[in-house]
Amino acid sequence: MALSARWVSMAGPSIPGFATLRPLGRWTTSIPARIGSSEALKLSVVYALDACAAHFGSTDIDASAMLFSGPKAAQALRLAWATADPMKEDDIVNLILAVQLNFSAEIFRRLEAGVYFLHIKALSTLFKLCTPSLFQTELVQSLFSATVYEEVTYCYFARVDSTFDDPSFLQSFQAGLMPWKSPLAKATAFVIGHLVQLPRALRLVRSLCQFHDPTGYLEAITLIGNLYHGASDGFMRQIIENICTVVPTRHPKIATLVPQSYHFESTYAYKLLIRYYTFQFLLYGLMEEMNRVYPLDIDMAIMRHQDVHAAHSFAMCMDHAFNMYPSMGLLTVRLIVPTQFSYYTWYRLETRSIPTAHASSDYQRARAMKSLLVDLENSIAPAWGGSQFSFETLDATKEALFGGAMTKRMERLTDPASIISSAEDSAYIQDLEKG
Repeated sequence: MALSARWVSMAGPSIPGFATLRPLGRWTTSIPARIGSSEALKLSVVYALDACAAHFGSTDIDASAMLFSGPKAAQALRLAWATADPMKEDDIVNLILAVQLNFSAEIFRRLEAGVYFLHIKALSTLFKLCTPSLFQTELVQSLFSATVYEEVTYCYFARVDSTFDDPSFLQSFQAGLMPWKSPLAKATAFVIGHLVQLPRALRLVRSLCQFHDPTGYLEAITLIGNLYHGASDGFMRQIIENICTVVPTRHPKIATLVPQSYHFESTYAYKLLIRYYTFQFLLYGLMEEMNRVYPLDIDMAIMRHQDVHAAHSFAMCMDHAFNMYPSMGLLTVRLIVPTQFSYYTWYRLETRSIPTAHASSDYQRARAMKSLLVDLENSIAPAWGGSQFSFETLDATKEALFGGAMTKRMERLTDPASIISSAEDSAYIQDLEKG
């Protein structure tokens, strides 16, 4: 009972405004009832709570508890993985929850090290084992929605196709959403269905632009066209009107350039919109790169306007995160990666405006937004053990994200061997990778 009470105090819903872990997703409400059903799940709950306490408390006692509970959770997780019956739905759900908790713990413990990436493969494998009926449960829907964005981000950086970029799998997922019939459910199906195709689009564009391999041209042009027409559909505009309201911006730095911001009635709506804009940033960047080598039969002026509109709309989401409790909590950490992607939209606008730099309001706006985003990144990253950002570090990654050669930093972030070698407790991390 003590562990359940501790979880509820951190995850809600008894005090929603002060639920530090609640932004992880609706699945957090299922934990108290399931703690006793699995030793791996119980120890993973302890590790997640200890890591959260160490992150926000930063006392020696909190840190010692985390260093003790982490290896215990990893060992229990390995044993549960080896003995789970894939035909038993409870075993699969408990494993997914345990891995997700370890994933979350690593975010709190050492975001910069990228250890949380090691859990992506395990989660992908487990979701593929879910039956259609299991996918129709609200718990698995919530867990998958919480995982798929991280998986796509990892695949994008690692240059591999998403595990979920599979028509039959997506049909099963979307069929599970349909009984809920809510606008958010339909929007979730739309966003995830498009997001998971982006790593494949990057692979195809990279083959065309970096290696000048024309064999995938037809597939690339078809995929890019389908994704673009999906992004241009009015469906999401209607959803946005229903899930947020426009309010005056409260954050002083943001308000200077973005005087109005979005306020969200739910964390889920906030996360969904962040993911939608991430999809747009990445797609438009790929289109720019592809158009440079193989001109697209698309009005690029309209596409560029949509790109800037998406970047401004994303900026309207940031104020909400900075004004939720805790101020540097899970809502702000979710801004780190999409803010980088948004930066490249303003980079593209700045580059296009250089010929008329002194007279162009677009040039001045792009420069100001780039500075704002770097400032905001540098206000978030240190709170999570991250390194400082600069124009130079972000510019160096630009080409790699949109079809160019991978940088050494990206290789380190996505290579399991590099992650293990850089971790201070390599034996424990090796347990995770073997698991």
